[in-house]
Amino acid sequence: MKVFNALIIFLIISISIGFGSAYDVEVDVTPKCKCGSKEENISVRLRLFKSGADRYIYSKWKQAKCGKPVLLFLKDVSSSWRDFEAEIVHKNCYGYDNRMPIEKQCEWLSARKWWTYYYKCHEKKAVMKFQK
Repeated sequence: MKVFNALIIFLIISISIGFGSAYDVEVDVTPKCKCGSKEENISVRLRLFKSGADRYIYSKWKQAKCGKPVLLFLKDVSSSWRDFEAEIVHKNCYGYDNRMPIEKQCEWLSARKWWTYYYKCHEKKAVMKFQK
């Protein structure tokens, strides 16, 4: 009986750890096209950084049009990473430092699924690299 109880407890703990070990991140981005025409095709990138780090953990590119929302989706992000920053990149906008701490600068929207973090970001949060 004790072995059976221990087995049940082990199973419950294993399932709990399994469910808490990864989650998804969705970020809706609306590029404002600081450096191009409204119809320009641009590449938008979502990179997740541990806050303050130089190297990213996950990266995803998507083609988009200026001014239209783009959904960037990263699946099964490790639960050990919590503070994230997102980047919006235009091919002609190298003068902008547009890493945005999504926890602070992007609007959190209610998740469609319990394992998903869902944010809405706007490029107006980006600042010039030489501005402090």
